[in-house]
Amino acid sequence: MEEKNKTSGIAVPKPQEIEKRDLTWKSKSIDKISGALCRAQKSMSGVIKNSQGYNWQYADLAAVIEATVPLLNEEGISVFQGSNQGNPGEFHITTTFMHESGQWLRTWVKIPVQKLTAQEIGTAVTYGRRYALAAMACIAQKDDDGQEVKNLQQQRS
Repeated sequence: MEEKNKTSGIAVPKPQEIEKRDLTWKSKSIDKISGALCRAQKSMSGVIKNSQGYNWQYADLAAVIEATVPLLNEEGISVFQGSNQGNPGEFHITTTFMHESGQWLRTWVKIPVQKLTAQEIGTAVTYGRRYALAAMACIAQKDDDGQEVKNLQQQRS
């Protein structure tokens, strides 16, 4: 439905409220996926901060994936992440852990987006995926205390 702008007389689309999200976050039973997730988490030790931007260090999406997905896969858990635009100024990231038994766990996060440019959307999606995956896997970003730098310096000597 369109409304005419009172000052310009131009017809603009009327803002529509995005339908309410299905807030179901898990399958009916989660006994198999919760056991598998527990076993995978026993092997996770955190993810090293490997990138720098805006004056701080962080673990990029690839590092979070490398630290979690192979260990989840070993326990029969696959990961799916998708995105879509929500209300104006926001993007939603959905993360689902799916177990080979058919059981699943899901979360979604709303990321604010100021401009709908490809770069800003890409940045928001990557940011949301990184934080959602780390949160669902319960894995923290950690400093390497400079050990990696020390090792490189020793190798070069």
